Amino acid sequence: MAASIQIILRKRPNSEGLYPLAIRITKDRHSTYKYLGHYIDIEDWDDKNKLVKESHYNSEKLNELIQIKLNEAQKRMVSLQAKDRDATAFFIKKEIYKPSKKSNFF
Repeated sequence: MAASIQIILRKRPNSEGLYPLAIRITKDRHSTYKYLGHYIDIEDWDDKNKLVKESHYNSEKLNELIQIKLNEAQKRMVSLQAKDRDATAFFIKKEIYKPSKKSNFF
């Protein structure tokens, strides 16, 4: 079964009453989440189109970020599937978001 990647607004608000944006990776009915680090009000989320509404002051940049992150994750998902390395949702998340080996503190 193929894995799916979607952008969602989690239904657990933080202490300020804002909801986190996350990418959900689902494989064999098991889901794992990668948070984008941005929080919005539930009224600013278009659940049908999976985008931030224009009523949010930074909607253009957030929608651009959402598209970039989804495209990145889907590209890496395709490369994993081409190598026959997609096992579980957690493994896929770990492989998609693993840090690059080129970065070094020194």
